[in-house]
Amino acid sequence: MKITILSFLFGLFYLSAFSQTPKVIYSYDDGGNRIQRRIIELGERLIDTTATEEPEEPPLADGNIVAYPNPTRGAVTIGISPNLLEEATAHYMLVDLSGREVRKGPIVQSQTGLDLTGEANGNYILTVFVGERREEWQIIKQ
Repeated sequence: MKITILSFLFGLFYLSAFSQTPKVIYSYDDGGNRIQRRIIELGERLIDTTATEEPEEPPLADGNIVAYPNPTRGAVTIGISPNLLEEATAHYMLVDLSGREVRKGPIVQSQTGLDLTGEANGNYILTVFVGERREEWQIIKQ
């Protein structure tokens, strides 16, 4: 009887000690981009701290207009190739899905940041005008 109880208790201890799954912790920057991943295992022992990720910036080739990151937790960057800005004036307009204008302004640099941290979570339409050209993105604010 004692052997059965001891075997049972040992089995429970073995299962509880080795059945724990690792915990994954992510770190984010102000723009909502994941910048680090840490995997914590038994006893809060750090397994991996080198898995950092930088937000990827899309290339600005000649004639290119980009908006990133999407989805975002706060900041959106509008990128316009410098040759387009030399040829024409540029501006942006951000509206929510009901059509309400949230923000608008000129674009004078090839990288322009929009801070959306004060806006409600949801979907927005970002329109960028460069001369006669018009580009639109559906921005998801989380």
